[in-house]
Amino acid sequence: MLRFRFWQWGKWIEVRVDDRLPTRGDRPAHMHCAQPDIFWAALLEKAYAKLYGGYTFLKYGTVGRALQDLTGAVVQSVPPSGPLLGGAVPRSTLLIAISGLEKETKRRRSGLLTEHPYCVTGLARVRANSNDSATHGSGSSGGDTSLIRLRSPWIGGEWGGVWCGAWSERSWEWNALNERDRELLSSRSSNDCEFWMSVNEFLTRFVVIWLAHIGPDDWALEPGLHTRAPWRAALAVRQWRGGFNAGGPHKFIDTTATNPQFRIRVPPGHPSKAHVVVAVAQKYECYRSRNYEDEEIGFTIYEVPPGMQRVTPQYVSEQMPLDFAPLSNLREIATFFALPAGDFVVMPHAAQHREGRFLLRIFADQHTDVWEVNEENLVIHNIAAEFCDERTIDARILYKLRARYPHEIDATQLQAILKAHGGNNRGFRGLGGINCGPSLELCRGMLALRDPALGGRLSIEHVPALIGLMRFWKAAFRRCGPSSSGTATLSRGIWASKVSSYCLRGLLWAGGATASNKVLEALVSRFTRNRQITLEGYLLSMARLHLAHDNSNLTIGNFIDFTQLLGIDYGRPTLRRRYDYVIVGAGPAGSVLAARLTEDPAVTVLLLEAGRAEIPLVSDVPLAAPNLQSTDYNFAYESEPQTRGCLGLWDRKCSWPHGRGIGGSSIINYMIYTRGNRRDYDAWAAAGNPGWSWDEMLPYHIRSERANVRDFDRNGFHGRSGPLSVEDCPFRSKIATTFVESAQRAGYPYLDYNAGDQLGVSFLQANTLQGRRVTSGNAYLYPARKRPNLHILTSAWVTRVLINKANKEATGVVFVRDGKTQSVTARKEVILSAGAFESAKLLMLSGVGPADHLASFRIPVVQNLPVGELLYEHPGVFGPVFIVRQPIDNYVSLDENINFSNIVQYLKGRGVFTTNSVESLMYVKSPVAESPDPGLPDVEIMQAFSSIDFDTGTGTPRAFRLTNATYDGYFRPIMNLRSFQYLPMLMKPYTKGKLRLRSTNPFNHPLFQYRYFEDDRDIEALVYGMQEAIRVTSQEPFRRLGVELYRKQVPGCEQHPFGTHQYWRCHVMTLTATFHHQVATCKMGPPSDPEAVVDHELRVYGVRRLRVVDIGVVPFPPTAHTAAVAFVIGEKAADLVRDAARKEDYRVREKHSSLPVQSARWSPFEWPFK
Repeated sequence: MLRFRFWQWGKWIEVRVDDRLPTRGDRPAHMHCAQPDIFWAALLEKAYAKLYGGYTFLKYGTVGRALQDLTGAVVQSVPPSGPLLGGAVPRSTLLIAISGLEKETKRRRSGLLTEHPYCVTGLARVRANSNDSATHGSGSSGGDTSLIRLRSPWIGGEWGGVWCGAWSERSWEWNALNERDRELLSSRSSNDCEFWMSVNEFLTRFVVIWLAHIGPDDWALEPGLHTRAPWRAALAVRQWRGGFNAGGPHKFIDTTATNPQFRIRVPPGHPSKAHVVVAVAQKYECYRSRNYEDEEIGFTIYEVPPGMQRVTPQYVSEQMPLDFAPLSNLREIATFFALPAGDFVVMPHAAQHREGRFLLRIFADQHTDVWEVNEENLVIHNIAAEFCDERTIDARILYKLRARYPHEIDATQLQAILKAHGGNNRGFRGLGGINCGPSLELCRGMLALRDPALGGRLSIEHVPALIGLMRFWKAAFRRCGPSSSGTATLSRGIWASKVSSYCLRGLLWAGGATASNKVLEALVSRFTRNRQITLEGYLLSMARLHLAHDNSNLTIGNFIDFTQLLGIDYGRPTLRRRYDYVIVGAGPAGSVLAARLTEDPAVTVLLLEAGRAEIPLVSDVPLAAPNLQSTDYNFAYESEPQTRGCLGLWDRKCSWPHGRGIGGSSIINYMIYTRGNRRDYDAWAAAGNPGWSWDEMLPYHIRSERANVRDFDRNGFHGRSGPLSVEDCPFRSKIATTFVESAQRAGYPYLDYNAGDQLGVSFLQANTLQGRRVTSGNAYLYPARKRPNLHILTSAWVTRVLINKANKEATGVVFVRDGKTQSVTARKEVILSAGAFESAKLLMLSGVGPADHLASFRIPVVQNLPVGELLYEHPGVFGPVFIVRQPIDNYVSLDENINFSNIVQYLKGRGVFTTNSVESLMYVKSPVAESPDPGLPDVEIMQAFSSIDFDTGTGTPRAFRLTNATYDGYFRPIMNLRSFQYLPMLMKPYTKGKLRLRSTNPFNHPLFQYRYFEDDRDIEALVYGMQEAIRVTSQEPFRRLGVELYRKQVPGCEQHPFGTHQYWRCHVMTLTATFHHQVATCKMGPPSDPEAVVDHELRVYGVRRLRVVDIGVVPFPPTAHTAAVAFVIGEKAADLVRDAARKEDYRVREKHSSLPVQSARWSPFEWPFK
């Protein structure tokens, strides 16, 4: 059997054939070579015929089609020209020239075959002898002549197709050359089927050239490409569907923006333009007749503003495209662009309403980002929550419904209500359709919006809210206008009104939602007919989107509240109208603050938490930490798709877990307790934040801590009577002791990294108590839970801070609990402790943030501050991984260690279940560190007793978003071996990001504009950390254990030799890790700091009685795991708040200069809602 590979539709297809060939007599029936013992061409033809279904089908098609099938190249058809030949041939671009037509004969007198392909194989320039030229009447007069070498596919015979004119084999022109040139050109055309002719003659006798660009580097007429860095290729297979995204060329202004859109971003700062090749190929049929015709395809490219996500109909009507490829029935169209810095959108298209599949290939240099424009499935503006606000419900409507209908109704009864009251009742007016009403399917969908138990029944109290919601969506439907055929008002009235289905994306936006391309396509398929959608179809679409959004990331805990039986009971307080302090968020800082403030029985505090109480049975086991990220204790944030990091993770997104529940992220983190370097705190104070230096913050660390650290608890840096337990991990493997010993041999001192200096190695100090997790909830709130002046309210999602616009004073908050919107006021202060993400988001939703960003969402600006303008992250990497060849213990897999013996050990506070897998830490300083201070490290290396393959289930791979290809290709091969790994983490990154609102819906995640390793020095620092880990592990203590480096290449890095610097860089970008450590979204700083949001007392600039007390205020990325810092921020804030109350100092602090207020601009969509 022989195997051949052909490029088909974006991938290489293998075709297997035997060596038997069809014959006619004693000769092959089809293509064959002149030499009887060469069969490769015939076998290739046989495989090609098998691919297309038979030899007959090889008669059809084009030369370009065959070129692409055989090479996978980008194929271009162009008229012949001299500059084209001069640019393409020297770069070895594959060129096929097609000869022109000639009447009455298939072969010209010149010997050329008409309409036949010839391969261009070379160019030459010669100078003829002037005497010989004059003798033969040549017009060249001894000047230069450009020659081209061609190859005919035929050898000899009647149809040889070899040129017989000037510069052919026996022509007189050769006599005009000197002997050296004749011999040189003769040697270059030694093949019988090759011949020379002049370029001028070639241009008159050949009509088209097919260029096969094997790689972008050989693109014609662009010599500058050869000196550029390696290219990146983006490939996408998509389809056009009528009524959804078959919007046609740019002349169809109303629909062309619905075509698939792909973004090209050329970053600023590069001296030259970015070179980009765009190629669009249509899906073709392998089995087709001569009468088959390709569809017409093309593409349009627009330059767009950086803030615009999607090209919209309004933008198309106002802007001309940067360039476009007109409709053509070629199999593939391709164009080269040299693009300046900026954002561009490519929109492939067919004729309007024509369906079909296409392949898009975009080749760009390595600094250019390419991705598909795709929205998330979001409820941007939670209209449903607003209509469920008890303050907006008309009491008269509710009274009438209670009088006529039972307390709970089903979908049939809801339909009867809408029919009976749709047009007569003032409260229901506007729904229309008195006699017909909505369908039963629509009523079921609307009922499900207010039926979280999925029981098929609805409280009569919720009907007015649904009516209001339907009225709002109907108004949005009407604003988009009728379809081109007019509004169809049929017998069913308003419910059957129609608009074009191409408007559905805009309709969703007008109704307060967005949908991904796949979901939008499904909605179009399900709820539209003949490229039109009715009002009822639109309402069903909105209902489905709301249901999908509300039920995303669900676990069994969303349906059964286990905290009632197994969780810590924090009481069920009766809510008061007013408290002294309202604290939002029961994370480490918020819990500490609430506990400390209520030590005074005269002070009342309401602590609002969006999550639930922790369940010790689930959360207390340290080894189970990765599995907690798959529960509803996790907000489940994700980064945006990355181009230089997270490449081996699902969707190229890193997981950014943040805790949701009493204890915040201390419920789901890895319990590592590191305070940071003394130089961190001193830098905060030096930046204009008095009271935050190391010497001033150390007492707060000591006050919070109850230490049990065997080697260092008597050194004066640890407390022994605080509520927060800090101890050595009870479990310590042979790997940990060997690592600490080897690190000391490598030059790193053994020290207490929580004593202010860190450059060295030590065993892990963790927030555990006898091997069980310690959270801010069970350390601070549990002992205080019965205080009458402390009310802890769980499952309370704060949506807005109430701010008096007249005097810019925070007065309270609005929150949603059990489906009801409520508000509460604060006598003294509102304090946000919701974490680095939610506190910043809540400020912006309340009108405190960058004015231009708030204006884009139509949020009234209360105070213009740089909220979210700064975001730091601690990036890391999984690896390197090592294999232990000697039998040192039994920790090969988790399954083998889930046994009765280890459970008993855990109950006694010992054993493998008491570790989070990290056992010791080493701090190093890389050569690219920003700070010149030799005592300030920038990389932390965590040593784990196992590697990711230890968990043979899905918990750990899912927690870190590892793809199947990554896990199966790298970790699964060592699943039954004793292995361990390191986790280098960059403590001082150069890369910065931003946090933005994704929508005005308070339940939506924010948008993280953070790109991993945007600064290349971050990669270099992590590579240095990996190499230091390898150096330490090469020491004698490890060699005694038979430890060796795991040398399998990470999937995606096979192009780099293992162990090289480029390989480790690829390893970092592929197996990127993250550790819950985002900071600086509400940066603390002096009034002169343009990035500051709060002052050194954590008061929000420009707003009275409002503070932020969480890790978001940290101004720079610390050399710490941020939980320890969050605890002391709460301790410090308690003193600040009590001091302000004692002095009654609630005056507003203004910044020296404010950000400029910019005029409101539209969101990326042109379908706003009110």
